[in-house]
Amino acid sequence: MTAREIKMRIIRVNRNKKYYEENKDRISAQKKEYRENNKDRISAQKKEYRENNKDRIKEYQKNNKDRIKETQKENHLNRMKKDPLYKLGTNMRSLISSCIRRNGYTKKSRSFKILGCSFEDFLKHLDNNLYGFTYEEGIYDIDHITPISSATTEDEVIFLNHYNNFQLLPSVYNRDIKKANDWNREHFEEWLKIYQEDNEKN
Repeated sequence: MTAREIKMRIIRVNRNKKYYEENKDRISAQKKEYRENNKDRISAQKKEYRENNKDRIKEYQKNNKDRIKETQKENHLNRMKKDPLYKLGTNMRSLISSCIRRNGYTKKSRSFKILGCSFEDFLKHLDNNLYGFTYEEGIYDIDHITPISSATTEDEVIFLNHYNNFQLLPSVYNRDIKKANDWNREHFEEWLKIYQEDNEKN
């Protein structure tokens, strides 16, 4: 490669970089739209690549374990920050598994089957409340309306992890006041009124 060719290549790289910086939101939206509209095509391409490059992929994974692990961790943390549905699914799998194990049982079904709906529908269920709470705000706990501590059998533990037994509550109320007690709507609404009034004064 001649000096002129190197110079021209650097100019093109810088020009592309500048264009991306000035249009990254639009480019990101276009990529997202393409992925949404071409899920099956993209999935088929990835599957075909994996089938045709098994040895190459296996060798790469063997030689880059730490790098792959770190990349997966970063991707997970980024999605937890930016994707409410991914965060909800991750948290609910952990919550349901923990509830079952703490009561001395083994999780035998997938979380969404125990929950009784998809994570998409569960998110809608949580956000559909009388108080305008939304999961995406990140300031609310996912609360068992009837506490898991009241369960005495495995069937009851499973039953109490059905989506109808979950609601959003302000973290401060759920952790410091309700705790493992039964849900009392009247008490909560009295507390919420006082809490909101105090916040407005401050």
